[in-house]
Amino acid sequence: SMNAELLTMNAVCDNAFVLSKSLTLKILLGFKCVLCICGMIATVAVLRRAGLSWLGTASTRAIFMGHVLSALLCSTGFAFCYAYDVYRLSQIHPNPCDYTLDMRFAFFMRIIPVFGMFGSIYFMVCLAIERSVATCAPAGYSFFSNSKLFSVLIVQLVILCSLFVPIAFLVPPLKWNQRMYIFNTRTDENSEMFQHMIWLEVGPEVLAIAFFHIILYTNRRRSPQMNVDYLKRRVLIESNKRVFHIILPVLWAHLGFTTLTIFGIFLYPY
Repeated sequence: SMNAELLTMNAVCDNAFVLSKSLTLKILLGFKCVLCICGMIATVAVLRRAGLSWLGTASTRAIFMGHVLSALLCSTGFAFCYAYDVYRLSQIHPNPCDYTLDMRFAFFMRIIPVFGMFGSIYFMVCLAIERSVATCAPAGYSFFSNSKLFSVLIVQLVILCSLFVPIAFLVPPLKWNQRMYIFNTRTDENSEMFQHMIWLEVGPEVLAIAFFHIILYTNRRRSPQMNVDYLKRRVLIESNKRVFHIILPVLWAHLGFTTLTIFGIFLYPY
């Protein structure tokens, strides 16, 4: 057992030393860091210019803002990891093991953007459900749509789920006395659980996209009857269309990047 642990430690040190000599890796990490920062700046700039008034109700604004803040947390966390890796691997150490990372530091710094990734996806799922209720049951929806209590409960629920899923799937199998050569949440001990967790990341996002397309089709087909509720229903339908036309491209782009990231982790874990 001691020999196996020593061999594992030597392999980690050797991998870290090899990575420290890779200029291509450092350029790639720096490029990914710059992309994260540009994404954060663009998000803030768009929000400052457009605001959230186009989203209509308080619950819609709260859910969408939760998605945006989760995405910002994700980008900030990844940017830190990439920047720290460039700095760490650019140092010169006589001992290859000096390039490695403490397991606790590496894991928990990398899991922070994972929390943000799950939060951004689950908030979109909630927005799809909220828009479904607004479309199919507008009378009941108007009763709670502007309730601050409802918005707070939804936000708290999504935050708890976004924290619980990664921790429950990734933390229990870990051995905290190990060293790591990169920031990563996937190890030999939790690799099987990691693959199961991926389904709870991609699956809800695909369902949310399907929901949004179905609801958008429903709103396009719906023609409210001329009665006292006509104007209210017309405004709701147009609001739904406006939200979907803005949200759907974001979701498709997010799904594309998420899919590339997931497959990329298995092929190239850096």
